[in-house]
Amino acid sequence: AALVVLDGHGVIERLDGATFTSLATVPDARAVALRGDLVAIARPDGVELHSGGAVRQLAAPGASLLDVALSADGKRVAAVGLDPTVRVWDTDTGVLVGALPGHTERVVAVEFLPDGDLVTASWDKTSRIWSLAALSTPPSTLARDIDAAWGYESR
Repeated sequence: AALVVLDGHGVIERLDGATFTSLATVPDARAVALRGDLVAIARPDGVELHSGGAVRQLAAPGASLLDVALSADGKRVAAVGLDPTVRVWDTDTGVLVGALPGHTERVVAVEFLPDGDLVTASWDKTSRIWSLAALSTPPSTLARDIDAAWGYESR
């Protein structure tokens, strides 16, 4: 399995066995994640996605991002930083699909779990597990499911 390495000068390299391959140099890179050929780089004001020679910018103005993670299927990227918001983008479209509130301090770590949920850790001394299934569900379906869960449809 390949690993990705970020040095203190923003040099990002992929390590396959004993072979290093240069991927990019991003001087203000703070964290990097790799899934297949997709590389996500946390920068102060957003995430930079590299795939097949193409580069896409995902904006997070003022967030001062600290960590980034890619889902197992590479369809989502999540990033966290100095503000208490967890951001999740669709990697195909670049659309921000969720800005998740919940922490009260900076969020310093993020990782996708094998089932697709997200786990975060914050300076507020909490870790949270986020179920992301709702981000792909149409609002009308969510409303129906919430009504059913709370018994509103029977009233």
